Amino acid sequence: MVAIRKLVRTFFILGPKFNAMDAELVALIELGEEPTGNIRITATEHSAEAILTPALATLLPKYELPLPPASANIGSKPPCPE
Repeated sequence: MVAIRKLVRTFFILGPKFNAMDAELVALIELGEEPTGNIRITATEHSAEAILTPALATLLPKYELPLPPASANIGSKPPCPE
């Protein structure tokens, strides 16, 4: 019985939040199908090569965008505090 009460309480707490997220997604869709703007992705060199580059190679041609050149920051490490 306690589990059912918790489930119902959770539904009443989360339900409106899901409705708000759905409304925001609808508003985003209504803005148009064309992505705009810039995005910055921070990743390790391995992640960039193994995951991001293949994903971007698939995604970008759909929007007739070129694959960006490799950043000069790829493989660099943040400075170590002394």
